[in-house]
Amino acid sequence: MTRVLVLQMCRLGDILQTTPMLRGLRREHPDAEITLVLHDVFRDVPVPGHLYDRLIPFPYTQIAQTLSVARHDWKKEVARLQEFVRELGTEPFDLVLNLTHSDLAGLLTALVPGRAVSGGLVAGDRTRVVRGPWMSYFWASQAARAHGCFNLVDVHNYAAGVASDGQTLEMAVPDAAHARIHEWLSARHLGTRPLVAVQMGASEERKRWPAEQVAEAINRIPEALADIVLVGAADERHLVARARTRLTRDVHDALGETTILELGALLKRSALLLTNDTGTMHVATAMGTRIVDLSTGNVFVHETAPYGEGHFVLEPRMACFPCTAGSTCHHFQCREAFTPDDVSALVRHALGDGALPRPAQSTILQGRFVRGGRIQYRTLWPDRPSITECRRQAAGVMWAETLQAPALPEVASTVSPLQAPGAGQERPEVLDALARLAGHARQIASAAAALATADAAGQARLSSRIEDQMRQLQLVAQLEPVCHPIVAFMKVSLDSTTAREVAGVAATYHAEAAMAARRAERLAALLGTGAGAVETGRRIA
Repeated sequence: MTRVLVLQMCRLGDILQTTPMLRGLRREHPDAEITLVLHDVFRDVPVPGHLYDRLIPFPYTQIAQTLSVARHDWKKEVARLQEFVRELGTEPFDLVLNLTHSDLAGLLTALVPGRAVSGGLVAGDRTRVVRGPWMSYFWASQAARAHGCFNLVDVHNYAAGVASDGQTLEMAVPDAAHARIHEWLSARHLGTRPLVAVQMGASEERKRWPAEQVAEAINRIPEALADIVLVGAADERHLVARARTRLTRDVHDALGETTILELGALLKRSALLLTNDTGTMHVATAMGTRIVDLSTGNVFVHETAPYGEGHFVLEPRMACFPCTAGSTCHHFQCREAFTPDDVSALVRHALGDGALPRPAQSTILQGRFVRGGRIQYRTLWPDRPSITECRRQAAGVMWAETLQAPALPEVASTVSPLQAPGAGQERPEVLDALARLAGHARQIASAAAALATADAAGQARLSSRIEDQMRQLQLVAQLEPVCHPIVAFMKVSLDSTTAREVAGVAATYHAEAAMAARRAERLAALLGTGAGAVETGRRIA
């Protein structure tokens, strides 16, 4: 029997985004024993029971509280961590999937016995390394977010070795929650008109479109078209208070009045959710509710947008968006890229009332499942795809080929391949940069291949050549952003080697440099012939 351990100790939305991966494990390994470890705060998140065999809360809250009060008690908490590992059992897991990007999760991953690991872990010398090509891709993508190609759900699927199936998230909502929401709506005489739920909050201020602007957008939605219900946690009432200074039409307030299960039931009854990028958005996705997602701050549609078809995303069209992971913003100008008129018009369009708006400073995208079953967000407005989007489409094909994304042959594309504006007209300097990247990478591969058998003097010369070519690679990536993801992936992979003998290190450098060269050449071929060739699905071994 295959034993799989999944470490998902992030927030509500992240947990729900794990459900397609769990579904894939069930589909492709029906007899497997799947153990799901969650942050103890989210132990009651309604992941359907058929997707796992054991659900174990990790005592994160207790460990964090102890260390915040008395840091010198860390040895006691390490003992607690070791005890938790023993409770998981002594038999090694066949696969350990760490989907949590924290040092604590990395330490836990290192302690759990596993035959194969995918994700971050703390190595024996206390360095952080990443295992598995798809998790290496995700870690590398954080350094080059504007060129990200894959939704986090699909990355998780591929990291587990399962195909994306063209289906959305799952959430278990019992009949009692639906009955409670039916009573809540009936008491307010709601249900005769479509219901639009509005979520003003988000985990960070920079992810929130200003509450006053949300109110102005709500004012522009005719009362005859839809009733409005505000959803969220009780501690977000200050946002509603700000909104009420601008509201001129009736709304119904459900903040703090629903459990997560009841929130799911309420969203199931809603025709639409207008929201920032937050956990509520993923609950709505799981319940099949159409979404208009206002994407600002440090969120990125191609990583975390609603995982399903037909959802809309409105995002700024500006040079600094999306933010680099871990960056600090001092102006938040992205929140001014769309107006209440833009948002209300998009909501009305999503409800079937009016044409698609054409905002002057922002882009409208919509989700579609494409060949291989994965989700892509493609531009609806402007009505001609940008060169950045065409490059993203081409890069997605390159990464799917070279990382060998699993695919279900019966899952067909619902959209035609994207046609590039001026197919084959990519800027010559971009193609030249990719060619230079490939050339430097091949020189590294050649030097690394000779390193293991060279004498001491030869090893010194070869090492100096490798170091020089690595500097050249970094320079190419800095000057031409299209090259950045390939170099970033190579760096993550090299930094993650635990080999210490010359032969082992040389073999890693040779393999990663040779693949970087092939990636650069394949991407150049796709860009040089135009993004119309993007959905070919050809693999590179």
